[in-house]
Amino acid sequence: MSLKIGEVSKLLNMSVETIRFYESQNIIKPSRKADSKYRIYETWDIFFLMECMKYRSFDISVKDISKILHAESLDFFLQKIDEKQNRINDEIRYNTLLYEKIEQYRSSLETVELNEGNFWIKKIPEQLYFIYLSSQGDQYEELDSTNPLFSEWMNFLPFVEFGLHVTLKDLINRNTVDRIQWSLITEKKYADILKLPVNESVKFVPSQLCICTIINAGDKGNLSLKLFNPIMEYLQTSNYKICGDVIGKLLVRVHKSKRYCRYFEVQIPVNKK
Repeated sequence: MSLKIGEVSKLLNMSVETIRFYESQNIIKPSRKADSKYRIYETWDIFFLMECMKYRSFDISVKDISKILHAESLDFFLQKIDEKQNRINDEIRYNTLLYEKIEQYRSSLETVELNEGNFWIKKIPEQLYFIYLSSQGDQYEELDSTNPLFSEWMNFLPFVEFGLHVTLKDLINRNTVDRIQWSLITEKKYADILKLPVNESVKFVPSQLCICTIINAGDKGNLSLKLFNPIMEYLQTSNYKICGDVIGKLLVRVHKSKRYCRYFEVQIPVNKK
């Protein structure tokens, strides 16, 4: 059997350009018909193109396929198969982690409106963060663009989240100050698994028991430490006392009844009185 390039293209559902590229990479070497400029593709060439398609399905490079078909050993081929399996295993681990993170996030969104103004106790896992911005309420200073971690950590969304930080001193003086710091923050387990880069600006937060609530900061200009008054009043009548700085995480920006909403999950570390 001998076929023209158009016939091969139709048979294998492979573009003419791809067939010619494979020729240039020495996957096949079709002959030319006598007294004609047209190439002729024999059954042997079709077999090699079929094999090439199979190996490309394993993400083996065309260069390595040429080696496998014309020179290399079985061990070389097995090495390339192992590389593909390793990539798949990495993707499975990442996607499993991503699925768990999305499931956790969705669960937070489902209850965000119900938990606004309510309080619960939660053990917060170890976290890493770095500050990139300060503000007085919604009056923001210049963003620190000198830290290379900002752009690098942004590549790891959604495992990296957007945090706010309030010192215990400022929280106590919330009626006279509105100082807030903003961060990129992540659980330490994600940083370890995904190998997030770190430098001296990254701070560690140990696992701690926290009183949590949802705060809706609303539209720009409404953010104030006075929004923490309800949780502070709750703590006064509870069996817990604050033992560290506040961390908040921006969960979502949405609209409700034509009003702009910024929902933060606030985590206040506590000890029993």
